[in-house]
Amino acid sequence: MSNSRSQDNMRKALFYTFLAIFVATAAVTLLGITGVVAIGDFYLKGLFSALLLELVGAVIGLYKATPFFQPQGPAPLWGRILQPSPDQLVARTFDCSGYATGVRPPWNLWLAVEANGFVWPKEGPVVVGANDQWTAQVFEDGRSPEFALSLFAAKGAADKAIRTWLSEGSRKGEYAEVKSFPGVQRLHRVDRLRL
Repeated sequence: MSNSRSQDNMRKALFYTFLAIFVATAAVTLLGITGVVAIGDFYLKGLFSALLLELVGAVIGLYKATPFFQPQGPAPLWGRILQPSPDQLVARTFDCSGYATGVRPPWNLWLAVEANGFVWPKEGPVVVGANDQWTAQVFEDGRSPEFALSLFAAKGAADKAIRTWLSEGSRKGEYAEVKSFPGVQRLHRVDRLRL
C-alpha cells in the first residue's frame, strides 16, 4: 500500500515538475518573442525550439495515454424502472417498463416487490430487448397497502436462490418471507406504490 502511494507521489511530483518547466519555458519564450523581455536571437531560438519539443512531447504523451481509437468495452450493468412511477396507485396486476444496459450472461434481471422489510421476486427474469428496453407484468397480492418495486441483477448463486425460492413457493402454494437474497444488486427502486 505504501509502495503504491509512494509511486503515486513520485508520478505527481514528476508531472508538476514538467508542467512548471513547460509553463516557465512558454512564458519566457512568449515574452521574448513579443519583445516584452529582451532576449538575444541565439537564446530565443533555443527557447522556441525547447517550447516546440515540449509541445510535441506533450501531444505524443497525451496521445499514448488516451485511448482515442481503442474499442469501447461492454456497457456497465445499469437499469431503471420507468413505469410505474413513485407514489402511483396500481392495480393488483400492473405493467412495468424500463431500460437496462450491460445485461449479458451470466446476469439476469428480476423485478421484486419489497414491503415491511421483506423481498418477493416476481416470476421469470426480465428480458431486455435489442433497444435496451424491457416490459413486464407484475401481479401483487400482498397485504401491505404500500410497497416498493425493485429491479435486481443476479448471477450465479444469487440467481439460483431466486429461482429456487420461486419454484418452492409455486410447489407449496406459499412463498416464504425472505429479507434479502445475498449477491443480488439493486439497480433501481420505485417507492410508495399503493394498491
